[in-house]
Amino acid sequence: QLADKDVDAKLDESHLPALMLNDGVDATWPRLRDLVAEMKRDEAKLEKPLTKFGRTLKLFMVLVNLARDHFMAAGVIRLFYVVTGYAQPLALYLILKRFGRDDAVGWASVGMLFFGPVLNAVLDSMQMYVQRRVATRCRGALMVLIYDKGTRLDLSAGGGRVGDVV
Repeated sequence: QLADKDVDAKLDESHLPALMLNDGVDATWPRLRDLVAEMKRDEAKLEKPLTKFGRTLKLFMVLVNLARDHFMAAGVIRLFYVVTGYAQPLALYLILKRFGRDDAVGWASVGMLFFGPVLNAVLDSMQMYVQRRVATRCRGALMVLIYDKGTRLDLSAGGGRVGDVV
């Protein structure tokens, strides 16, 4: 068996699936840094400072811009998911309307009756995967921002407790 140090030495970023490499800090941090700097520039142009809610909303927009491609993909997949949810009732309606006829529309309806739910399940799984990637990217970005702020705080300069610094 391998010792723990041998296992740790052999595991690195190359062992991740190829699609997840773009969600790491090395890929996300430069874009996040640019978006936060842009947010600060926009905030400096304002005549009066933002409220706490306004800053929270701005941070949310930074996270949306950070994962924009995944948000768009999840939205398109969700649209197709909703549309395929109506495949079974539509197929049943067509089958009942065309009862007694042997034509291509009737057979396509029978196929849609069975393949509609399968396609619906596949799209649901795809959407869950993309949403998980969005959540991973946003969570990582927030962790980096919190860590970055923690490195800039000087707890010895203040007279309060740690919870009061935030």
